[in-house]
Amino acid sequence: MRLIVRRDAPLAAALICAALVVFQQSIRSLLTTARQIEGSYNLDLLPGLVILMVMYAFHQYGKYEETKRLAAATATETVQLRQRAHELEQLSRCGQVLGRALSLDALRVAVWRYIPELLPQAEAWLLLSRDGHFEVLADTRPESEPWWEHHLDEVARAADENVNAGAAVFACDTWWCYPLVAQDGVVGLLGVAAAGSQMPAGLHRLIEALGSLLAIAIRNIQLFAQVKNESIHDPLTACVRRAPAAEMLASELRRARRFRSAVSAIMFDLDGFKHINDQYGHQCGDRILAEVGRLLNRQLRSSDIKCRYGGDEFLLVLPETQAEGARQVAESLQTAICALVVPWRGEQLHVTASIGVVTGDGELEAEDLIGRADRALYAAKRAGRNCVCGDDSDGASVSHTPGTLDHRGALGPIAEASRRCA
Repeated sequence: MRLIVRRDAPLAAALICAALVVFQQSIRSLLTTARQIEGSYNLDLLPGLVILMVMYAFHQYGKYEETKRLAAATATETVQLRQRAHELEQLSRCGQVLGRALSLDALRVAVWRYIPELLPQAEAWLLLSRDGHFEVLADTRPESEPWWEHHLDEVARAADENVNAGAAVFACDTWWCYPLVAQDGVVGLLGVAAAGSQMPAGLHRLIEALGSLLAIAIRNIQLFAQVKNESIHDPLTACVRRAPAAEMLASELRRARRFRSAVSAIMFDLDGFKHINDQYGHQCGDRILAEVGRLLNRQLRSSDIKCRYGGDEFLLVLPETQAEGARQVAESLQTAICALVVPWRGEQLHVTASIGVVTGDGELEAEDLIGRADRALYAAKRAGRNCVCGDDSDGASVSHTPGTLDHRGALGPIAEASRRCA
C-alpha cells in the first residue's frame, strides 16, 4: 500500500523543507563534525555520503517503477478476471437455457438472446447440419446478406476436412468458423466475423466454450426428437403406434362433429402372416411389415392416420372421407397389397389382406369406431379373406380380389401372384 500518492507530492515537499528549517542547526553541527573528522583522518566523507544517497535514491526509484508496473499488471489482470468471470456467468446462464431447449425454436431464441451478449463486438451466425446440408438457424448481423448461399459447399467441405484434421477453428472468407461436433459428427457451424489474420486467445477460448454448449444442445434436441418420434411411430413400419393413434382418432371425431364432416376407418391384417413367420422366420415377417408400411405411406394422404395396431394388424383413419370414398381406398389398398412383391433369399413372396371399412356418423367415440372396424375385419375373414367388408351398418358388403388363397393362407410365388392379381 502506497503512503504517498501523486497528489500528496506538494505536501511531502513542504514537510521536507520544514524539517530542514527546523533541524538546520543540528545539520550544521553534523557538517562541522564531518569536516573535523575529514581533517583529522584525511578522509573524503561527504562525497561518499553524497554518492551513497544518490544510489539509494536511484534504488528507491527503481523499486517505485517496479511497483507501478506490478500495480498496472495487477489492474489489467483484475480487469481480465472480471471479464472472464462475466463471460463464465453468461456462459453458465446460456448453458442452462440451452440445456432446457428441446426444440429448434427454443434453441433459436437462446442463440438470439446470448450470442450478442457473449460476442458484443462481433457479428456471428449459426448453421445447423441436416442430412449433410447446412441451413441457417440464427444470424446476428443487422443486414443479413446471403453469404452462405455461395459458400455452403465450401464451408461443409472445410468443416469436414478440419474436423478430420483435428482443427478446432478455421478461416473461411472473412469468417472464423467453429465446427460443432457431437459424437464424431458435425451437427452445426458457428461463424464469427474475423477482425484480423489471427484470432485473439480470449475470443478463441470463448468460441470453444460456446461451441461446445451449442453442440451438446443440438445433439440433445436431435435425441429428444428421435425419442419422441419413436414413442409415437413404430420404427419398423413408420406407422403411428396404437395409443397415439387412438388419441388422434378421438381428435378427428371431435373435429368431424364440430364441422359436420365424415371420418372413415379401415382395419386390416395380413392373411396367413403366422405361417410366414413359421416358415421363413420373423426377419422375413419384419421385412414384409416394413414393405407394407412403405406402401401405406405411398398410397394414402399425408393427413390420413396410419397406425400399426398390433402384430400384422393395421388401422387407418381417413378424415373428411365419406363411405364411398373409404370403400374405394380400401379396394385400392387391397389390390396394392396383393401386387406387393417382397424378395427373400431367392424367393419372391407376397401376401394378401382382409380389410374392414366403416364410416363414422359424427356421434361415435374412438373406441366405438375401432370396434366397428374390427368387426368388419373379422367379417372379411369369415367371408374367405383377401376381401373388403363393411360392418353390419354397411350391410356387410363384400368385395373380393380375383383368386383364392392356397392351403397356407397366403399366396405362392410371384408367378401365382401375377395370375391372381391380374
